[in-house]
Amino acid sequence: MDFVDSIGAKARQIRLAPVPLHGVVQLAAATLGWLIIAAILGVMAIADYTVLVERAPEDGDYYEFRGAVYLKSGDLQKALADYNKLVELNPSYSVGYHERARIYEKLDGKKSPRVVSDYAKAKKLGYLSSKM
Repeated sequence: MDFVDSIGAKARQIRLAPVPLHGVVQLAAATLGWLIIAAILGVMAIADYTVLVERAPEDGDYYEFRGAVYLKSGDLQKALADYNKLVELNPSYSVGYHERARIYEKLDGKKSPRVVSDYAKAKKLGYLSSKM
């Protein structure tokens, strides 16, 4: 599946998803929009998410989205800072712990106590992944 097919598949998922409108907007931002922006315009995406973080510093979504772009671009320290803030703002959100564990894994290795702890916390909070 190439990049264009992947965007089409995500768009179909969003159209078919039986979730409230607010959920669709979040899905769109986290999937279709993120795929396009992060893959093609990563630097601009970071700038846009930074503006959103500045306007709504208590909204964890923007830290999550910007952290994902940083992670994809390989800037692990900035990604880690954003996921740390996400976990601080939303301590019961499993994705924050899972993504932070992925960063720790790249920094420290798979057996690191930080990796093990965050993956365990993500699982305890309900994160489901075939990789865990």
